[in-house]
Amino acid sequence: MQASSIWCRDRGVNVYADFLGRFSFSGKRLKIRISADTEYVLYLNGVYAAHGQYADYPFYKAYDEIDLSALAVNGENLLAVKAYHAGVGYDTHYDMPASLAFEVEADGAIVLSSDERILSRVSPCYKSGEIYRITPQLGFAYVADLNGDDGFERTGAGEGFAPSEITQSGFTYVPRPVKKCVLTAPLPVAAAAAGTFTLAQGDTPAQKMMGTLTPTEQGATFPVRLSGGGYLIADLGRETAGYLTFDIEADEDTAVYVAYGEHLANGKVAAAIGPRNFAFEIKLRKGRNVYENLFRRMGLRYLELFAFGGVTVRNLTVKEYKYPLNHTKKPFVGKKAALYETGRRTLELCIHEHYEDCPWREQALYAMDSRNQMLFGYGAFHEYEFPRASLRLLALSAAEDGLPALTAPARSVITIPAFALYWIIALAENARADFNAEFLRSMLPCAERIAEVFEKKLTKEGVSNFTEPRYWNFYEWCDGLDGGTIFRSESCPPRKEALNTALLSIAARGLAEVESRLGNEEKSEKYRALSAAAADALEAFFVGNRGLYASYIDENGERSGFHAYTQAAAILTGGIKGRERQIALALKNGDGLTDCTLATLGMKYEAIISVLGDVSYALADAERRFGKMLSEGATSYWETEKGAPDFDGAGSLCHAWSSVVCYLYDKYLLKENI
Repeated sequence: MQASSIWCRDRGVNVYADFLGRFSFSGKRLKIRISADTEYVLYLNGVYAAHGQYADYPFYKAYDEIDLSALAVNGENLLAVKAYHAGVGYDTHYDMPASLAFEVEADGAIVLSSDERILSRVSPCYKSGEIYRITPQLGFAYVADLNGDDGFERTGAGEGFAPSEITQSGFTYVPRPVKKCVLTAPLPVAAAAAGTFTLAQGDTPAQKMMGTLTPTEQGATFPVRLSGGGYLIADLGRETAGYLTFDIEADEDTAVYVAYGEHLANGKVAAAIGPRNFAFEIKLRKGRNVYENLFRRMGLRYLELFAFGGVTVRNLTVKEYKYPLNHTKKPFVGKKAALYETGRRTLELCIHEHYEDCPWREQALYAMDSRNQMLFGYGAFHEYEFPRASLRLLALSAAEDGLPALTAPARSVITIPAFALYWIIALAENARADFNAEFLRSMLPCAERIAEVFEKKLTKEGVSNFTEPRYWNFYEWCDGLDGGTIFRSESCPPRKEALNTALLSIAARGLAEVESRLGNEEKSEKYRALSAAAADALEAFFVGNRGLYASYIDENGERSGFHAYTQAAAILTGGIKGRERQIALALKNGDGLTDCTLATLGMKYEAIISVLGDVSYALADAERRFGKMLSEGATSYWETEKGAPDFDGAGSLCHAWSSVVCYLYDKYLLKENI
C-alpha cells in the first residue's frame, strides 16, 4: 500500500476522529486497502463495510483489503471512516503515531486515497483525552455522547470538518496475515432482572455501579421501561465476545451507565474489581437511540444498565465477533460432546486478531497461553496460518536480550523467560502439524537467539534464573511457581530452576527437529546436544529420599519445591535416566506434589501417557475437573479451578489455555494428527 498517513488536527491521547471523502465510480470492481492506528470503522454510502485493525507494529503495519463492490453505486460515492487513536501503549497495543491510511481502487485505478483532501474532525460523539482505563491490558474505556451523532457517515455533512494533515508515520505496510473476523447480527438476549439502584462512592462509572440493587422484577421481557434510578440486567445465555449495541428510547436528554461481566455476584455485575473498570458512560438524546460501539470488544455474558432518566430499553445486547474457523462435526455424544464443544467454544472466543488469554479481562497474546491454544486447536479447527501469525507477532516483540515481550504487540517492561522457551516449543509443534519451510526459516533467527540466551545460563546444576528486575520468573499460578513479585526494583537472589532446565531440553529438541527438516544438519546436531545437556543437568535437582525432582536449588545448594509440573516436564525431556516410571507413578498418584494448574494439565497427561500408557486416567481426570465446571453452569472453561473468586475476584471464566479436553479427545479418542 502506497497511501499517505493522515489524521485530524488533534494527535493527542485517546482521540476519536471522523473522516470523509468522495469519489466517482462506474466500473465493476471496487476495493479498498486500509490501515489505522488504533482502530477504524469503515462505511460506504452510509452502510457499514468493515472494521477491525490487525494488532501490529509500526515496522509491521497490517492493512486490510476489502471488496466494496456490493456497496458501490454508479456515480458519486461517499466514503466515511470513524477512527480511534490510543496515543499510549499498553499490554495489547504498541504505541504508534496517529494514523489513517487508505487507497480506493476501481477496476485497477486508484480513485481516492488518504491525503489533505480528505476532511476530518475530532469526533463529537466521544470524549477524547485521558480518562479512566478498563484494565492495564485493555487501555481506555469510553464516554459517548449521542447528542453529537450527526449521521455524517450517511449524509457526508457535519460541523467541524477541515482538511486532514499528513503525518510522518514511517510505517512499513504488510497485507493482513489472517482472515478478518465476522460481525454477526445482534444476539438474542433475555432481560433477567430489573429494579432500582443506589450509586456507590467512586470516580468511575464502574465504581459507582457497585452500589445496592433492589430488584422489583425477575425475568422481565423487552421492551423494559425504567424510570430514573432504574436498572436492567441482560443475560446473553452464555459466554461470548463482541460489541455493545442497544436500542433505547429516552424521555429526555439523559445518561446511562453500561457494565459488562462474565457472571453475577450478589445479583449484579462486578463492574469494578480492584483497579479494573468494566463499564462505560453513554449520554442519550431525547428520542430513539440506536447505538453500537465497534471500537471496544468485550468478553461477557451479562450486561447491566443504570438509567438516570426515564427510558424504554427495546434491546440491550452485543454483536458477536467471530474468526472464521472449521467446525467439523465430531462423533462425541452426551457428556463427551458437551465437554468437547465447551472446550472448542472456549478456544474460539479467544481468537480474534491474535490469540488471547481471555476475551474479558486482558485479550492479550502470551507465548505460553497461545502455545496451548495452538496445540489444542490443531485438532479442533485444523487451523495453521493463524498460529503462525501469532508466533510472528511474538517474534517481532523480541527485545535486545533476544526474548519476546510479555505480550505482543506491546512494549512490555517485563518478560517471562520460560515463555520464550514455550515459543520455540509452539514453533516446533506448528512445524509438525503443518510444515511451512518459508515461515520456519523466517523464525529461525528468533528461535536460535532464544536458545543461545538459555545455553549461556545452563550449568551442570541446571539453568540459572534471570535475576534482573525486567524478568518475572513465572511458571504457573500455584504456590512456588508464580514467580513472586511481578514488578521489582531490585534483583532477586540467584538460584537454579528445574523447569527452565527441562523446558530448554524440550525446546532445543524441537528446534533440532526443525533445523533438520530444513536441511541444517550441523545446527540440528548442536541443538540435540543442547537438549541432552539440559536433560542431564536435571540430575542435580533429584532428591533421593523423596524420589522426586525439586523445582529449585538455591545459592546454598538447598533443594526446594516439589511440583507436578516439574515432574511432568522432566519426563517429557526423555532423558531422566530410567526414572520415568517412578516419576510418572508419583505424578499420577499425587505423592505430596503441588498439582498442576489447568494451564499445564496437558503436560501432566502427556507425561503419564508417554510412560504408563494410561490414557484412561488422563481422560477421567480431565472429565472430572471440567465436568465440575459444566455442572456449575460454565459455558466456557475457566482460568483456574477456583473460577471467578480467584485473583481477588478477577478470575476469568473463559481461558483458552484450559481447553485440554479437545486435545485429549482428538489425539486419543479420534487419533487425529495434531
